[in-house]
Amino acid sequence: MNRNRLLQINFLILILELYLFVIFLLRINHEESRSVYLMGLSLIFLWITINYMIGFIGSMYTSLIYIFALGSYGIYNSIFLGNQTTLFYYFILFIPPIIGITSGRFKTFITEVIDENKSLKNKNEDNILEDSITGLRNIVAMKKDLQKSMSFSDRHNIPIQLVLIEIKYIEELKSLYKSNDFEKIIEAISKCMISVTRKEDNKYRLSENMFAIILENITFDSGLCVKEKLKKELGEIEVKIGNVTEAINMDYYVVVYEYDSAIASVAEYLSKAKKELVYDV
Repeated sequence: MNRNRLLQINFLILILELYLFVIFLLRINHEESRSVYLMGLSLIFLWITINYMIGFIGSMYTSLIYIFALGSYGIYNSIFLGNQTTLFYYFILFIPPIIGITSGRFKTFITEVIDENKSLKNKNEDNILEDSITGLRNIVAMKKDLQKSMSFSDRHNIPIQLVLIEIKYIEELKSLYKSNDFEKIIEAISKCMISVTRKEDNKYRLSENMFAIILENITFDSGLCVKEKLKKELGEIEVKIGNVTEAINMDYYVVVYEYDSAIASVAEYLSKAKKELVYDV
């Protein structure tokens, strides 16, 4: 049985227990039945809140302590004081712990469902390899592809260049345009990347303001030529804003970083390339 169904069943059981508790309190024939009723409701809701906050295991401990304390009092009251044990005593001895445990279990089910949903969301994000705006591959795909390229370079001794493009002052740029117009600018940047590279070169959008290109079997000097063409294209971007075609003025860094077999991981390669961005002029 899945957790969602267990959660629903647990909730229904908790509602049923509360209903029976309220009905029993209403049937108490006592001179101060109203005050007992109100106090009982207040205490049971406080009890539910406490056990919900501490979860299933905590509610088990509190229920055992409750039964031990009230049970000890009942034994003392019956044996040493000679008072008769009533149905109400058994009711308050067992029903609150049952409600408390149910409440704690309800909290546990909710936590498990939330964790499961988060896990599924993270898995879905890991399986999505394409940026929704540009159609370029995303950072998840980029890391996988770059790892393959690095391994291929190590085996066959071919050069690899990593091109990074960072758009500066992205928040200021976003503030100047509406959301759909900003997306047009991002699409224009991706088209610039496509126009200056080969079909087999993989292009990526790593984040809101960072893009990347993996150039395989290209020397560093050739990578610099790609960089210059890219900067020229980025400097000439025009986007249709409403009925007007507008030249987009933006600041950006572009860097080319060559792979070295001494680089141990994708993370290290990316880190080294990002550090070089600030030196682009």
